[in-house]
Amino acid sequence: MAWSDTADEINRIGVGTFGESVTYSPADEDAEDYEIDVVFSREYIEERAGQKAGVSGYRTVAGVRVADLEATPRRGDQIVRGSASYNIIDYQPDDGGGAVLVLQES
Repeated sequence: MAWSDTADEINRIGVGTFGESVTYSPADEDAEDYEIDVVFSREYIEERAGQKAGVSGYRTVAGVRVADLEATPRRGDQIVRGSASYNIIDYQPDDGGGAVLVLQES
């Protein structure tokens, strides 16, 4: 079994175990909304300007299996989780069949 197959299987198990079903709404008006399982988390970030003190905080992200996506995510697509909506502001695929969607609550 190739590394990518093993990594995808690990992602499948992780999303299946810890994920929750959300509605994915593409920005493209011709595309249909669909259900997808994602793993929500809050990621610590820190921005620094040179040697000076920076700004830190948390951002909401969703882990997904690339194979579960119907198209490559793009800025403006949305995820609906219960009564909350999130805009996708970045798509960060890895080399193991997974990806992180960086979200902003809308």
